[in-house]
Amino acid sequence: MATGDDVAPWLSSLGDETHVASAFGLPVPMWVVAAAARALQSAQEGGHGRVGVRAATMSEQWLFAQASVTRGPDGRPDRVVVALDAARPSAIAPVIAAAHGISVREREVIGHLVTGTGTSAIADSLGISAHTVRDHVKSILHKFGASSRAEPTALLLGTHRPL
Repeated sequence: MATGDDVAPWLSSLGDETHVASAFGLPVPMWVVAAAARALQSAQEGGHGRVGVRAATMSEQWLFAQASVTRGPDGRPDRVVVALDAARPSAIAPVIAAAHGISVREREVIGHLVTGTGTSAIADSLGISAHTVRDHVKSILHKFGASSRAEPTALLLGTHRPL
C-alpha cells in the first residue's frame, strides 16, 4: 500500500467504523478493503478489475475510492491500487436521489432542474406535458422536504450534508 500525505486526515474523518491496520500504521476502513477485494475478484473472473465506492465523512464531505487492478507482464492480475479523493457531485447525486425515493422519471426531471431548464423546455425534452412536469416537480419537492426548486438542486450539486 502507498499513500499520499493528504489521505490520513480523510481516513480519520470517517469515524468509528471497522478499520484494518496497514503497513503505514494508517487505519484503512473496511469499505476500502472491500472495494479492493471486489476489484481483484472482478479481474480474476475476467472483468475490468475496477470498483468505485462512495462514503460520507463526519466532516460532511463525500469521499470516493476507486480500486483498480494492475496486471503483470503475463497479463494476470498483479496489484490493487486504490485512489481516494473527494467525490464529485455527479457521483453522489444518484445516492441522494435514491435515499429520497426519487423515481427514474423524477431523476430525468431533476437532470433538467439542476441546469435551470424551465417547465416547457423540460416537457418538450421528455415528451410529456407541462402539467406532468409540474406534478413531478411537486413530488420531488415533497420527497426532499423542500419548498423551492433550488433546495433539491443544492443537495444534488454538493452544497448539502451527507445523509
